[in-house]
Amino acid sequence: MRFTIYIYASQSTKGELITFRCPRCGRMVFKHNSSHMLVSNALGASLTSLDPGSQVTEHMCHSCKSIFSILYQK
Repeated sequence: MRFTIYIYASQSTKGELITFRCPRCGRMVFKHNSSHMLVSNALGASLTSLDPGSQVTEHMCHSCKSIFSILYQK
């Protein structure tokens, strides 16, 4: 299954990271706030740290193999 997600940094919270979980299996996919996003691996450890921009990131859920296209904009 494929998902497209748009995250707007200007509308996100400052400070505490918000967790996004896979809608199919419930595993954590990434955390974000107004200044950065942390994409995680199967164990929940940070894999990639992203700053807001217009770059699309593709990530696969390690449990159900769903593919996420994530756009993290300013």
